[in-house]
Amino acid sequence: MKEKKLLKKYIDIFKDEKFCKDIINETIFGFSEIKSYLEKKEIQSILEIGSGTGVLLNELKTHYPQIKMTGLEPFQSGHEKFREIFENIKSNKLNIVNKGIEEFNTNEKFDLIFSINVLEHVKDY
Repeated sequence: MKEKKLLKKYIDIFKDEKFCKDIINETIFGFSEIKSYLEKKEIQSILEIGSGTGVLLNELKTHYPQIKMTGLEPFQSGHEKFREIFENIKSNKLNIVNKGIEEFNTNEKFDLIFSINVLEHVKDY
């Protein structure tokens, strides 16, 4: 992943270059942290808890289109930006849920569940 390429892709959505660079750097970090897990053939579905703007999940889907991906984002502002990104770049099929993990109820099983850059937003950690 290259910062310049991602900046070009997302700058029109975020408008603010500094904010966009911060999001991209978080995305590059997150991608590097879970890439090795996603390269395992048995990973067919993932759940991201605290997807924020959705840039990381969108980039993961771009690189691993065969994996079913779901993102949880409890904050309305993050969820709205997530939707805007998908509408603007015609993202691959991703399931976006505007709920926190406490309210998320599903019978679906996930091969990988992760959360990156979230703990600082949790009230009682």
